[in-house]
Amino acid sequence: MGLKAMQRPATVIEMKRILGRNHQTTSQLLQRMEKEGLLRRRRDPKKRLITVALTAKGEEALSRTYIRHEVIDEIASCLSPDEQNALIGYLERLQERALAKSAAYVPLPVPFASKMGMAD
Repeated sequence: MGLKAMQRPATVIEMKRILGRNHQTTSQLLQRMEKEGLLRRRRDPKKRLITVALTAKGEEALSRTYIRHEVIDEIASCLSPDEQNALIGYLERLQERALAKSAAYVPLPVPFASKMGMAD
């Protein structure tokens, strides 16, 4: 959404600020999105910066996301603005807790996890 709003390729640093994440997390996310064909990363040899831009597949995924957001907005419209703000606060707290919990556990190596029946 940040790339679409900017209406131009963005640097990794700009994306880091938009996402509110650290540089490594942002870079990893962008690499995964590139592997999925949602964006393309390019190195600018003059400025030694990497820029990212949405691909056609990324535009399609973004369009589907907007449709989902519209449905969520429609469902949440039965709540008053105060109730919506409270819900957002609760969800943010749950997200923070989930992220903190996930950071406390080092994932098992895939071969070991699969032997234990724990791999996806």
